[in-house]
Amino acid sequence: MSFDRGVVIPRVACAARPEQSYALYLPSNYTPERQWPVLFAFDPAARGRVPVDLAKDAAEKYGYIVAGSNNSRNGPTRPQVEAADAMIQDVTARLPVDTRRMYTTGFSGGARVAVTTALLCGDCIAGVFAQGAGFPASAPPSKDVRFSTFAAVGDADFNYPELFELDQRLEELGLARRLRVFEGPHGWAPAEVWQEAIEWFEVRAMAEARRPRDEEFIQLRLTQARARAVYRERAGDLYAAYLEYRALVADFEKLADVSSFTAKAAETKFSEATRDGLNREEKEIRRQRALVSPYFSALEMLRATPVERLNLMPQIYSLVRDLRQGAAREKPPEKARRRALAQVFAHSYETGEAALRQKDHAFAVASFDLAAEAWPESPGPSFALARAHAANGRKKQALDALREAVRKGLRSADLLRSTPEFAPLQSAPEFQKIVQSLEQPSPARP
Repeated sequence: MSFDRGVVIPRVACAARPEQSYALYLPSNYTPERQWPVLFAFDPAARGRVPVDLAKDAAEKYGYIVAGSNNSRNGPTRPQVEAADAMIQDVTARLPVDTRRMYTTGFSGGARVAVTTALLCGDCIAGVFAQGAGFPASAPPSKDVRFSTFAAVGDADFNYPELFELDQRLEELGLARRLRVFEGPHGWAPAEVWQEAIEWFEVRAMAEARRPRDEEFIQLRLTQARARAVYRERAGDLYAAYLEYRALVADFEKLADVSSFTAKAAETKFSEATRDGLNREEKEIRRQRALVSPYFSALEMLRATPVERLNLMPQIYSLVRDLRQGAAREKPPEKARRRALAQVFAHSYETGEAALRQKDHAFAVASFDLAAEAWPESPGPSFALARAHAANGRKKQALDALREAVRKGLRSADLLRSTPEFAPLQSAPEFQKIVQSLEQPSPARP
Protein backbone atom coordinates (compact mmCIF):
# COMPACT_ATOMS: atom_id res chain seq x y z
CA MET A 1 0.00 0.00 0.00
CA SER A 2 1.33 3.44 -0.94
CA PHE A 3 0.73 6.62 1.07
CA ASP A 4 0.62 10.27 0.03
CA ARG A 5 3.83 12.16 0.71
CA GLY A 6 4.26 15.63 2.18
CA VAL A 7 0.78 15.66 3.77
CA VAL A 8 -0.62 14.49 7.08
CA ILE A 9 -2.76 11.36 6.72
CA PRO A 10 -5.23 11.49 9.66
CA ARG A 11 -5.91 7.77 9.93
CA VAL A 12 -4.04 4.64 8.91
CA ALA A 13 -5.58 1.45 10.28
CA CYS A 14 -3.12 -1.16 11.52
CA ALA A 15 -3.21 -4.19 9.22
CA ALA A 16 -3.08 -6.77 12.00
CA ARG A 17 -5.30 -4.80 14.40
CA PRO A 18 -7.68 -2.56 12.43
CA GLU A 19 -9.27 -1.17 15.61
CA GLN A 20 -5.90 0.54 16.18
CA SER A 21 -4.88 3.45 13.96
CA TYR A 22 -2.44 6.33 13.69
CA ALA A 23 -1.89 9.60 11.88
CA LEU A 24 1.06 9.48 9.48
CA TYR A 25 3.46 11.87 7.80
CA LEU A 26 5.96 10.90 5.10
CA PRO A 27 8.47 13.49 3.85
CA SER A 28 7.82 14.72 0.32
CA ASN A 29 11.08 13.12 -0.85
CA TYR A 30 10.20 9.77 0.70
CA THR A 31 11.17 6.73 -1.31
CA PRO A 32 10.98 3.05 -0.32
CA GLU A 33 14.49 2.55 -1.68
CA ARG A 34 16.16 3.82 1.51
CA GLN A 35 15.62 3.59 5.26
CA TRP A 36 14.16 6.46 7.27
CA PRO A 37 14.28 7.52 10.93
CA VAL A 38 10.86 7.55 12.59
CA LEU A 39 9.22 9.43 15.45
CA PHE A 40 6.29 7.73 17.24
CA ALA A 41 4.00 10.19 19.05
CA PHE A 42 1.44 9.87 21.86
CA ASP A 43 -1.21 12.46 22.71
CA PRO A 44 -2.93 12.21 26.13
CA ALA A 45 -6.35 12.39 24.44
CA ALA A 46 -5.64 9.99 21.53
CA ARG A 47 -5.46 12.84 18.99
CA GLY A 48 -2.80 11.36 16.75
CA ARG A 49 -2.89 14.20 14.26
CA VAL A 50 -1.99 16.89 16.83
CA PRO A 51 1.66 15.88 17.36
CA VAL A 52 2.08 14.90 13.71
CA ASP A 53 1.01 18.39 12.62
CA LEU A 54 3.50 19.91 15.07
CA ALA A 55 6.33 17.65 13.88
CA LYS A 56 5.80 17.73 10.12
CA ASP A 57 7.95 20.79 9.27
CA ALA A 58 10.97 19.44 11.15
CA ALA A 59 10.26 15.96 9.78
CA GLU A 60 10.20 17.36 6.26
CA LYS A 61 13.47 19.22 6.79
CA TYR A 62 15.38 16.28 8.26
CA GLY A 63 13.66 13.35 6.57
CA TYR A 64 11.70 11.72 9.38
CA ILE A 65 8.59 9.58 9.26
CA VAL A 66 6.12 10.61 11.98
CA ALA A 67 3.27 8.45 13.33
CA GLY A 68 0.82 9.54 16.05
CA SER A 69 -1.41 7.01 17.82
CA ASN A 70 -5.18 7.56 17.60
CA ASN A 71 -5.77 5.09 20.46
CA SER A 72 -3.28 5.81 23.23
CA ARG A 73 -4.82 8.13 25.83
CA ASN A 74 -4.52 8.92 29.54
CA GLY A 75 -5.79 6.05 31.64
CA PRO A 76 -4.81 2.43 32.31
CA THR A 77 -1.33 1.41 31.16
CA ARG A 78 -2.23 -1.77 29.30
CA PRO A 79 -4.28 -0.12 26.49
CA GLN A 80 -1.51 2.46 26.07
CA VAL A 81 1.12 -0.25 25.66
CA GLU A 82 -1.11 -2.13 23.22
CA ALA A 83 -1.66 1.01 21.15
CA ALA A 84 2.07 1.77 21.05
CA ASP A 85 2.97 -1.79 20.10
CA ALA A 86 0.32 -1.95 17.35
CA MET A 87 1.51 1.32 15.80
CA ILE A 88 5.20 0.48 15.95
CA GLN A 89 4.67 -3.01 14.54
CA ASP A 90 2.55 -1.71 11.68
CA VAL A 91 4.86 1.16 10.70
CA THR A 92 7.99 -1.00 10.77
CA ALA A 93 6.24 -3.72 8.75
CA ARG A 94 4.92 -1.37 6.05
CA LEU A 95 7.69 1.20 5.73
CA PRO A 96 11.49 1.04 5.35
CA VAL A 97 12.40 2.25 8.84
CA ASP A 98 15.95 2.77 10.08
CA THR A 99 15.57 0.63 13.22
CA ARG A 100 18.66 2.22 14.79
CA ARG A 101 16.98 5.63 14.67
CA MET A 102 13.54 5.11 16.11
CA TYR A 103 12.32 7.74 18.59
CA THR A 104 9.24 8.36 20.73
CA THR A 105 7.57 11.53 21.91
CA GLY A 106 4.50 12.51 23.88
CA PHE A 107 2.95 15.24 25.95
CA SER A 108 1.91 14.92 29.62
CA GLY A 109 0.49 11.41 30.07
CA GLY A 110 1.61 10.77 26.49
CA ALA A 111 5.19 11.57 27.52
CA ARG A 112 4.98 8.79 30.11
CA VAL A 113 3.76 6.45 27.36
CA ALA A 114 6.73 7.49 25.20
CA VAL A 115 9.14 6.76 28.07
CA THR A 116 7.39 3.50 28.99
CA THR A 117 7.55 2.34 25.36
CA ALA A 118 11.29 3.04 25.28
CA LEU A 119 11.84 1.24 28.59
CA LEU A 120 9.89 -1.83 27.54
CA CYS A 121 11.55 -2.32 24.18
CA GLY A 122 15.09 -2.65 25.48
CA ASP A 123 17.40 -0.79 23.12
CA CYS A 124 15.08 -0.41 20.11
CA ILE A 125 14.29 3.26 20.88
CA ALA A 126 17.28 5.60 20.46
CA GLY A 127 15.74 8.66 22.10
CA VAL A 128 12.66 10.11 23.79
CA PHE A 129 11.30 13.64 23.34
CA ALA A 130 9.39 14.03 26.63
CA GLN A 131 7.08 17.04 26.78
CA GLY A 132 5.41 18.28 29.96
CA ALA A 133 6.18 15.09 31.92
CA GLY A 134 8.91 12.51 32.30
CA PHE A 135 9.36 8.99 33.57
CA PRO A 136 6.42 7.15 35.16
CA ALA A 137 6.57 7.02 38.97
CA SER A 138 6.80 3.23 38.84
CA ALA A 139 9.96 3.33 36.68
CA PRO A 140 12.32 6.16 37.69
CA PRO A 141 15.49 6.68 35.66
CA SER A 142 18.41 4.38 36.37
CA LYS A 143 21.76 3.47 34.85
CA ASP A 144 19.95 0.77 32.87
CA VAL A 145 18.30 3.42 30.64
CA ARG A 146 19.64 3.05 27.10
CA PHE A 147 18.02 5.98 25.33
CA SER A 148 18.74 9.71 25.19
CA THR A 149 16.18 12.12 26.65
CA PHE A 150 15.26 15.52 25.24
CA ALA A 151 12.81 17.05 27.72
CA ALA A 152 10.75 20.17 27.02
CA VAL A 153 8.53 22.08 29.44
CA GLY A 154 6.79 25.45 29.62
CA ASP A 155 8.07 27.91 32.21
CA ALA A 156 4.53 28.10 33.64
CA ASP A 157 3.93 24.33 33.47
CA PHE A 158 2.94 22.76 36.79
CA ASN A 159 5.23 19.85 35.90
CA TYR A 160 8.24 22.15 35.63
CA PRO A 161 9.71 20.86 38.94
CA GLU A 162 9.50 17.28 37.67
CA LEU A 163 11.40 18.02 34.46
CA PHE A 164 13.94 20.22 36.27
CA GLU A 165 14.70 17.44 38.75
CA LEU A 166 14.68 14.79 36.00
CA ASP A 167 17.43 16.71 34.22
CA GLN A 168 19.49 16.74 37.42
CA ARG A 169 18.94 13.03 37.97
CA LEU A 170 19.91 12.11 34.41
CA GLU A 171 23.07 14.19 34.80
CA GLU A 172 23.93 12.33 38.01
CA LEU A 173 23.50 9.02 36.14
CA GLY A 174 25.73 10.19 33.30
CA LEU A 175 22.95 9.76 30.72
CA ALA A 176 22.54 11.83 27.56
CA ARG A 177 19.88 14.46 28.14
CA ARG A 178 18.79 17.99 27.32
CA LEU A 179 16.22 20.21 29.01
CA ARG A 180 14.53 22.89 26.89
CA VAL A 181 12.33 25.44 28.67
CA PHE A 182 9.93 27.48 26.53
CA GLU A 183 7.45 30.22 27.42
CA GLY A 184 4.01 28.83 28.16
CA PRO A 185 1.83 26.62 30.35
CA HIS A 186 1.29 22.85 30.31
CA GLY A 187 1.03 21.99 26.62
CA TRP A 188 2.72 20.56 23.56
CA ALA A 189 5.98 22.34 22.74
CA PRO A 190 5.86 24.80 19.82
CA ALA A 191 7.02 23.65 16.39
CA GLU A 192 10.46 25.28 16.71
CA VAL A 193 11.22 23.15 19.77
CA TRP A 194 10.34 20.03 17.76
CA GLN A 195 13.02 21.07 15.27
CA GLU A 196 15.53 21.51 18.11
CA ALA A 197 14.68 18.05 19.42
CA ILE A 198 15.15 16.39 16.04
CA GLU A 199 18.41 18.28 15.48
CA TRP A 200 19.57 17.06 18.89
CA PHE A 201 18.64 13.48 17.97
CA GLU A 202 20.70 13.90 14.80
CA VAL A 203 23.71 15.06 16.82
CA ARG A 204 23.28 12.14 19.23
CA ALA A 205 22.97 9.71 16.29
CA MET A 206 26.30 10.92 14.93
CA ALA A 207 27.95 10.74 18.37
CA GLU A 208 26.64 7.18 18.81
CA ALA A 209 27.54 6.10 15.24
CA ARG A 210 23.88 5.48 14.38
CA ARG A 211 24.30 7.55 11.23
CA PRO A 212 27.28 8.92 9.23
CA ARG A 213 28.94 12.11 10.39
CA ASP A 214 27.92 15.30 8.64
CA GLU A 215 30.71 17.82 9.31
CA GLU A 216 28.76 20.79 7.96
CA PHE A 217 25.77 19.91 10.16
CA ILE A 218 28.00 19.43 13.24
CA GLN A 219 29.74 22.77 12.79
CA LEU A 220 26.48 24.62 12.22
CA ARG A 221 24.89 23.15 15.36
CA LEU A 222 28.07 23.81 17.35
CA THR A 223 28.15 27.44 16.19
CA GLN A 224 24.51 27.90 17.16
CA ALA A 225 25.09 26.35 20.59
CA ARG A 226 28.08 28.61 21.20
CA ALA A 227 26.07 31.67 20.13
CA ARG A 228 23.32 30.83 22.64
CA ALA A 229 25.83 30.46 25.46
CA VAL A 230 27.70 33.68 24.60
CA TYR A 231 24.44 35.61 24.32
CA ARG A 232 23.37 34.47 27.80
CA GLU A 233 26.78 35.29 29.23
CA ARG A 234 26.90 38.79 27.72
CA ALA A 235 23.35 39.44 28.95
CA GLY A 236 24.56 38.76 32.49
CA ASP A 237 22.54 35.57 32.98
CA LEU A 238 25.44 33.38 34.03
CA TYR A 239 23.20 30.57 35.27
CA ALA A 240 21.62 30.23 31.82
CA ALA A 241 25.06 30.58 30.22
CA TYR A 242 26.40 27.77 32.39
CA LEU A 243 23.51 25.51 31.33
CA GLU A 244 24.23 26.26 27.67
CA TYR A 245 27.98 25.61 27.99
CA ARG A 246 27.33 22.42 29.94
CA ALA A 247 24.91 21.16 27.27
CA LEU A 248 27.32 22.09 24.46
CA VAL A 249 30.10 20.03 26.01
CA ALA A 250 27.85 17.03 26.64
CA ASP A 251 26.42 17.12 23.11
CA PHE A 252 29.62 17.60 21.09
CA GLU A 253 32.45 16.11 23.15
CA LYS A 254 32.55 13.04 20.86
CA LEU A 255 32.26 15.09 17.69
CA ALA A 256 34.52 18.14 18.06
CA ASP A 257 37.15 19.83 20.21
CA VAL A 258 35.17 21.37 23.09
CA SER A 259 38.03 22.01 25.51
CA SER A 260 37.50 25.78 25.51
CA PHE A 261 33.81 25.31 26.27
CA THR A 262 34.62 22.85 29.05
CA ALA A 263 36.67 25.61 30.65
CA LYS A 264 33.83 28.11 30.23
CA ALA A 265 31.35 25.68 31.80
CA ALA A 266 33.66 25.21 34.79
CA GLU A 267 34.20 28.96 35.08
CA THR A 268 30.52 29.85 35.08
CA LYS A 269 29.45 26.88 37.22
CA PHE A 270 31.08 28.22 40.36
CA SER A 271 30.14 31.86 39.96
CA GLU A 272 27.94 33.54 42.53
CA ALA A 273 25.44 34.45 39.80
CA THR A 274 25.06 30.81 38.81
CA ARG A 275 24.50 29.77 42.42
CA ASP A 276 21.89 32.51 42.75
CA GLY A 277 20.12 31.31 39.60
CA LEU A 278 19.99 27.74 40.83
CA ASN A 279 18.76 28.92 44.23
CA ARG A 280 15.93 30.87 42.55
CA GLU A 281 14.83 27.79 40.63
CA GLU A 282 14.85 25.63 43.75
CA LYS A 283 13.06 28.30 45.79
CA GLU A 284 10.24 28.51 43.22
CA ILE A 285 9.88 24.73 43.28
CA ARG A 286 9.67 24.69 47.08
CA ARG A 287 7.14 27.52 46.95
CA GLN A 288 4.94 25.67 44.45
CA ARG A 289 4.95 22.55 46.58
CA ALA A 290 4.12 24.52 49.70
CA LEU A 291 1.14 26.12 47.93
CA VAL A 292 -0.36 22.81 46.75
CA SER A 293 0.46 20.75 49.84
CA PRO A 294 -2.70 21.71 51.84
CA TYR A 295 -4.88 20.84 48.83
CA PHE A 296 -3.34 17.38 48.41
CA SER A 297 -3.55 16.69 52.12
CA ALA A 298 -7.23 17.64 52.22
CA LEU A 299 -8.00 15.64 49.07
CA GLU A 300 -6.40 12.53 50.57
CA MET A 301 -8.64 12.95 53.62
CA LEU A 302 -11.61 13.25 51.30
CA ARG A 303 -10.63 10.05 49.49
CA ALA A 304 -10.02 8.18 52.75
CA THR A 305 -13.24 9.23 54.47
CA PRO A 306 -15.98 9.62 51.84
CA VAL A 307 -18.63 9.82 54.56
CA GLU A 308 -17.08 13.14 55.60
CA ARG A 309 -17.24 14.70 52.15
CA LEU A 310 -19.94 17.21 53.08
CA ASN A 311 -17.75 18.50 55.89
CA LEU A 312 -14.47 18.45 53.99
CA MET A 313 -15.56 19.92 50.64
CA PRO A 314 -16.00 23.52 51.91
CA GLN A 315 -12.45 23.38 53.29
CA ILE A 316 -11.00 22.19 49.98
CA TYR A 317 -13.06 24.72 48.00
CA SER A 318 -11.65 27.44 50.21
CA LEU A 319 -8.07 26.29 49.59
CA VAL A 320 -8.56 26.28 45.82
CA ARG A 321 -10.41 29.61 45.83
CA ASP A 322 -7.69 31.28 47.90
CA LEU A 323 -5.04 30.02 45.48
CA ARG A 324 -6.95 31.32 42.46
CA GLN A 325 -7.75 34.68 44.02
CA GLY A 326 -4.15 35.08 45.10
CA ALA A 327 -3.05 34.57 41.50
CA ALA A 328 -5.66 37.10 40.33
CA ARG A 329 -4.34 39.74 42.72
CA GLU A 330 -0.74 39.44 41.52
CA LYS A 331 0.07 41.26 38.27
CA PRO A 332 1.54 39.09 36.87
CA PRO A 333 1.20 36.17 39.29
CA GLU A 334 4.44 34.60 40.50
CA LYS A 335 5.51 31.53 38.55
CA ALA A 336 5.14 29.27 41.58
CA ARG A 337 1.52 30.34 42.11
CA ARG A 338 0.61 30.01 38.44
CA ARG A 339 2.11 26.53 38.36
CA ALA A 340 0.39 25.58 41.63
CA LEU A 341 -3.01 26.70 40.38
CA ALA A 342 -2.57 24.77 37.12
CA GLN A 343 -1.43 21.73 39.10
CA VAL A 344 -4.57 21.82 41.26
CA PHE A 345 -6.73 22.13 38.14
CA ALA A 346 -5.03 19.24 36.35
CA HIS A 347 -4.99 16.98 39.40
CA SER A 348 -8.66 17.63 40.16
CA TYR A 349 -9.59 16.92 36.56
CA GLU A 350 -7.54 13.72 36.36
CA THR A 351 -8.89 12.56 39.73
CA GLY A 352 -12.42 13.11 38.43
CA GLU A 353 -11.73 11.12 35.28
CA ALA A 354 -10.32 8.23 37.32
CA ALA A 355 -13.35 8.30 39.63
CA LEU A 356 -15.69 8.33 36.63
CA ARG A 357 -13.98 5.23 35.19
CA GLN A 358 -14.43 3.56 38.58
CA LYS A 359 -18.11 4.63 38.66
CA ASP A 360 -17.56 6.65 41.83
CA HIS A 361 -19.85 9.36 40.53
CA ALA A 362 -20.02 11.40 43.73
CA PHE A 363 -16.23 11.69 43.93
CA ALA A 364 -16.07 12.47 40.20
CA VAL A 365 -18.55 15.33 40.64
CA ALA A 366 -16.62 16.69 43.64
CA SER A 367 -13.32 16.55 41.72
CA PHE A 368 -14.69 18.24 38.60
CA ASP A 369 -16.24 20.92 40.81
CA LEU A 370 -12.79 21.61 42.25
CA ALA A 371 -11.33 21.83 38.74
CA ALA A 372 -14.02 24.37 37.85
CA GLU A 373 -13.18 26.36 40.97
CA ALA A 374 -9.50 26.43 39.99
CA TRP A 375 -10.17 27.43 36.35
CA PRO A 376 -13.71 28.85 36.20
CA GLU A 377 -13.43 30.13 32.62
CA SER A 378 -12.67 26.70 31.15
CA PRO A 379 -15.59 24.72 29.65
CA GLY A 380 -13.79 21.42 30.32
CA PRO A 381 -14.83 20.89 33.96
CA SER A 382 -18.47 21.77 33.23
CA PHE A 383 -18.51 19.30 30.34
CA ALA A 384 -16.94 16.65 32.58
CA LEU A 385 -19.53 17.41 35.28
CA ALA A 386 -22.27 16.83 32.71
CA ARG A 387 -20.74 13.43 31.92
CA ALA A 388 -20.55 12.48 35.60
CA HIS A 389 -24.15 13.54 36.28
CA ALA A 390 -25.42 11.75 33.17
CA ALA A 391 -23.56 8.55 34.14
CA ASN A 392 -25.26 8.78 37.54
CA GLY A 393 -28.71 9.20 35.98
CA ARG A 394 -29.05 12.84 37.07
CA LYS A 395 -30.55 14.26 33.91
CA LYS A 396 -31.34 17.79 35.10
CA GLN A 397 -27.89 18.35 36.59
CA ALA A 398 -26.27 16.98 33.43
CA LEU A 399 -28.20 19.37 31.20
CA ASP A 400 -27.47 22.33 33.48
CA ALA A 401 -23.74 21.51 33.37
CA LEU A 402 -23.87 21.18 29.58
CA ARG A 403 -25.47 24.61 29.24
CA GLU A 404 -22.73 26.02 31.46
CA ALA A 405 -20.07 24.39 29.27
CA VAL A 406 -21.62 25.97 26.18
CA ARG A 407 -21.76 29.34 27.93
CA LYS A 408 -18.04 29.03 28.67
CA GLY A 409 -17.11 28.22 25.09
CA LEU A 410 -17.93 24.60 24.20
CA ARG A 411 -18.64 24.57 20.45
CA SER A 412 -18.72 20.95 19.24
CA ALA A 413 -22.11 19.36 18.58
CA ASP A 414 -20.31 16.20 17.39
CA LEU A 415 -18.65 15.89 20.79
CA LEU A 416 -22.06 15.84 22.48
CA ARG A 417 -23.34 13.19 20.09
CA SER A 418 -20.30 10.94 20.46
CA THR A 419 -19.88 11.07 24.26
CA PRO A 420 -20.98 7.67 25.64
CA GLU A 421 -22.34 9.06 28.93
CA PHE A 422 -24.84 11.18 26.99
CA ALA A 423 -26.48 8.21 25.23
CA PRO A 424 -29.51 8.23 27.61
CA LEU A 425 -29.99 11.97 26.90
CA GLN A 426 -29.90 11.82 23.10
CA SER A 427 -33.68 11.73 22.69
CA ALA A 428 -34.43 14.38 25.31
CA PRO A 429 -35.77 17.63 23.78
CA GLU A 430 -33.57 19.71 26.09
CA PHE A 431 -30.45 17.87 24.92
CA GLN A 432 -31.44 18.21 21.26
CA LYS A 433 -31.93 21.94 21.79
CA ILE A 434 -28.36 22.28 23.08
CA VAL A 435 -27.01 20.28 20.14
CA GLN A 436 -28.97 22.38 17.65
CA SER A 437 -27.67 25.59 19.21
CA LEU A 438 -24.14 24.41 18.52
CA GLU A 439 -24.95 23.54 14.90
CA GLN A 440 -26.16 27.03 14.10
CA PRO A 441 -23.53 29.39 12.62
CA SER A 442 -22.19 32.04 14.99
CA PRO A 443 -23.61 35.51 14.32
CA ALA A 444 -21.33 37.68 12.24
CA ARG A 445 -19.52 40.40 14.12
CA PRO A 446 -20.32 43.98 13.05
